Amino acid sequence: MINNAQLDNEKSAYIYQVETLKDEIEEMQENLNQIQKEYREKKRVYDLLTRDFKSVKQENECLLQSLKQRDQLIQEHGLVLVNENVMNGDISEEHSPKLNGRKKSKQYSAALLSQRSAQLLDQVGNGSL
Repeated sequence: MINNAQLDNEKSAYIYQVETLKDEIEEMQENLNQIQKEYREKKRVYDLLTRDFKSVKQENECLLQSLKQRDQLIQEHGLVLVNENVMNGDISEEHSPKLNGRKKSKQYSAALLSQRSAQLLDQVGNGSL
């Protein structure tokens, strides 16, 4: 009789353990589903960022090539490129305002001058003409 009671107690303990393990499995399954959902979202964002990065990189390479061609043409024709900020003596970028952590892009005007004209401007000095 004691043996039956002991077996009954063991059976109850095992049933409790099985129920506990089932609950853990269910919780783990829910966690897995949530993690998979988060992974899919992060992968989607990553793919978008990768695509945007490639596009920006290609645009950057194109712009760099254009600048090289511009500089080569300027040099071939013996000209000098003078920016407005250089002519006015405002070379530093320290005080340029920032927008969202990036420096705010300004539109600078520039002029192509012959070397003689650039020397004359240099002799005149700084300031507005």
